[in-house]
Amino acid sequence: MDAHEPLMTSSMFLEGYCEVSLTLDSTGLSWAPVVSHVKKLETCYGIKSSSKSESRIGFSDVYAVECVDRGSFHVLISKIGAPRPCCMTEMHRFVVHGFERSRTCRCTWVLSSYTFGNKDPQACRTWIEEINSRISMEMSRPKIFGYVFVHPSSGRGNGWRTWQTVEPVFSRAKVKTKVTVTERAGHAFDLIVSVADKELSAFDGVVAVGGDGFFNEILNGLLFSRHKAPPLSPYGCSTYGRLSVKRQDLSSFFPNDWFRLGIIPSGSTDAIVVSTTGSRDPITSALHIVFGKRVRLDIAQVVRQDAGSSSFTRYAASFAGEKYRWMGPKRYDYAGARVFLKHSKWRFSFEVVQIRGRYLSVGGPDGLVADAHLADGFLHLILIKDCPRPRYLWHLTRLARKGADPLGFEFVEHHKTRAFTFTSSGEESVWNLDGELFPARRLSAQVFRGLVSLFAAGPE
Repeated sequence: MDAHEPLMTSSMFLEGYCEVSLTLDSTGLSWAPVVSHVKKLETCYGIKSSSKSESRIGFSDVYAVECVDRGSFHVLISKIGAPRPCCMTEMHRFVVHGFERSRTCRCTWVLSSYTFGNKDPQACRTWIEEINSRISMEMSRPKIFGYVFVHPSSGRGNGWRTWQTVEPVFSRAKVKTKVTVTERAGHAFDLIVSVADKELSAFDGVVAVGGDGFFNEILNGLLFSRHKAPPLSPYGCSTYGRLSVKRQDLSSFFPNDWFRLGIIPSGSTDAIVVSTTGSRDPITSALHIVFGKRVRLDIAQVVRQDAGSSSFTRYAASFAGEKYRWMGPKRYDYAGARVFLKHSKWRFSFEVVQIRGRYLSVGGPDGLVADAHLADGFLHLILIKDCPRPRYLWHLTRLARKGADPLGFEFVEHHKTRAFTFTSSGEESVWNLDGELFPARRLSAQVFRGLVSLFAAGPE
C-alpha cells in the first residue's frame, strides 16, 4: 500500500487560515484549501505565517495532540476578487503539536502547532483518537521518568526557570515526570545510588536539568554500583556490540537497550548537549527526549589508584574547577588565564595502551580533534610538552579560532587510545572531569564503548 494513500479525510477549519481538506495517511497528516483560489501564504488580516505555509506534518514530527475547549476560531472569508477579511466563529477544536527546524540552524528545533476546528465535536474526537493511535506506535518514545533532577543554581541560576520552559512539552506528550530540585552538591548522586535496580528498571530513564558537571554527578550515581568494570588490560576495553541486557535482567544494568539519560541544558557551556544535539536550546533537548531519540555515548572509567577511589565520566571535560563555579561562565576565561600565567610544569610518565596513531598535525574546523566520535571506543589524549610561553599562547588562540589547527605544533602530541595510565613524578596532579576536580598522583583511564545511551539524535 502507498504510504500516502488516504486513510481518513474530513473537511476542517485551520485556525487563522481557511477551510481545508484534512487527510490522514499511514505516515502523517496533510491539508489543502477547499477553495482553490486561497493563496498558500494568505492568513487572517493579511499576515503571512511560515507555519501556515506548511501543508503536511509526519507523525514522527508530532509529539502530542490535544482537545481544547469550544471557543472562538479565526478563519478567512472566501470572496473572489476582493480582500479576504477574517471572521470569528465558535467551533470545537483540537491542536496538533509538532516542531520545525530553525531556518538559521537546523539543529535547533522550534515548536509548532496547528489548530483545527469543526462544528461537530464527534469529528474532533475521532481525529484525536486516530492521531493518538498513530503516535502510540512510536515504541521508542518514553512514558515515565521517575526522576527529573533540576539543579537550581546551574548556569546563572536558571535551572528551575529552564524546567518551567520545557515542562509543557512533557505534559502535552503525556510523559509522567517526578521532579526533584536538588538542595546540595551530591544530592542527585545520593538519591540515584539509593534507588533499587528493580525500581529504576520501571522507568525509561533519568533527566538532568543543568550543566555538564550535574550530568556527571547523576552518571556517577547510576554507574557507581551498577557497572562491573573489568580491570584495565592491554587488550582494550569492553564494547557494547551485540551485548545488552533485557529490562528484567538487573545483574548487569549497563549497557541496555531501553534506559536512556536526558539532558536539558542549563549550564555554562553545555558541551555534552552541543556534542549530541548540535544546539544548547532547552526546547530542542526536550523534543529529543519526548520523541525518544537515541545515541550511544562512550564513558571513560577513571581510577585513582593511589587513593583507591574511582569516578566515571565522559572523556571530554571543561577546564575550570568547582571553586570558581560562583563566577558563572566567566570562570572559564579566568581559569584559562590563570593557568597560562602560572605556566605550571609537570613531570610524569604515560603508559598508553593500544596507541592507534601519533599525530603532530591533525585538526579540523569542527573541534580540537576532527575525527573524535561519540561512540568509537577511543580516548583522544592531548599532551603539551614544555615550550616557551608565547608558543603556548599561540596554541591556545588556535583553539578558539574556527578552521585553525591547534595540534599543528611540535610540542603538541595527540594519541588515540582505548586506555592509559598516568603517574606523576612530583606533586599531586589535578584533573578536571566534566567540571569536577579529581586530584591524583597515579590514575588509569579506560573507555567503555557506548556504555550509556542519551535521548539525542546527534548533531545534523
